[in-house]
Amino acid sequence: MDSEIELHDSMVSAIRADGRDIRIALRPAYVHRASSGWVQDLDLLIGEATVSGVPRSLPIEISEGSLTLGGAVWPNMFPIVSTPAVPVVLDLLLISGESVAIHGRGLDVQVRGEARYVEPLPTHQRV
Repeated sequence: MDSEIELHDSMVSAIRADGRDIRIALRPAYVHRASSGWVQDLDLLIGEATVSGVPRSLPIEISEGSLTLGGAVWPNMFPIVSTPAVPVVLDLLLISGESVAIHGRGLDVQVRGEARYVEPLPTHQRV
């Protein structure tokens, strides 16, 4: 089943170092799956990463963002896949107006818990 994370409407609950990596906890992430919207807790683990711009308070909603994987840019939505050994840039604009940028190498998307159904998606937003 194809699933994509929509950055808009997802919540960042933590950004923390995990060894040389940065872990971004999305609690919850908004996920497009089978023509419907779901929420699910996910972690994005970016290897050998640096972070600039730390929000004043968490949790906070993402207004918009993009993920770049090895030169491919995914504006606002990207597939739930793990991609080792490619350059990664995660740019987030939060509803507070603050920006967060994380640069690293490799992405591991880790699912935490069960997905919960939210709504059907409009035709133009279906995966």
